[in-house]
Amino acid sequence: MNLEKELSLALKTGNQKEISLIFKKIYDTYYRLILYVLSLDIKNKEDVLDLTQESFVTLFNEILKNKEIKNIKYYLLTISKNKINLYKKEYSKKIEVENIEEITRSEDYKIEPLIKEELSKLNKNELEIVIKHIYQNLTFKEILALSKGKYNSINTIKSIYLRAIKKLKEGVNK
Repeated sequence: MNLEKELSLALKTGNQKEISLIFKKIYDTYYRLILYVLSLDIKNKEDVLDLTQESFVTLFNEILKNKEIKNIKYYLLTISKNKINLYKKEYSKKIEVENIEEITRSEDYKIEPLIKEELSKLNKNELEIVIKHIYQNLTFKEILALSKGKYNSINTIKSIYLRAIKKLKEGVNK
């Protein structure tokens, strides 16, 4: 019998011991998959472990609300993708582009002194987009979504990015 059917039967009977055993089976079955999926987008190992646990807690809370889940694997993967999106959104808020010195001293960003000097010459918007695109690996679409109306379109972001890259190249090639 598959996990979905086992879980459905256990929830109908209300047998807590049976439900706990099925939760453990679900966890054991999908733990490595969820860990792998999260690690594809998130490089910090501790954050990946935390988000993996959060994904299972969310699933178990949904199940306990008597929500019938037809495909546990698909549901867990969807939860994990949502956790990744929330993580990226929160992580991008942590970077303050006003203080270039703090960013360039961080161990997360290995920046050569020459490039560091040229980055400090960019305006605030250019710097923000370069950092989010290059260092955080966000797409222009994701940057637009996180900008909360600051930029009108993806094309605006692309043009600011290309202008910033051109400035950096010119500065480095002097």
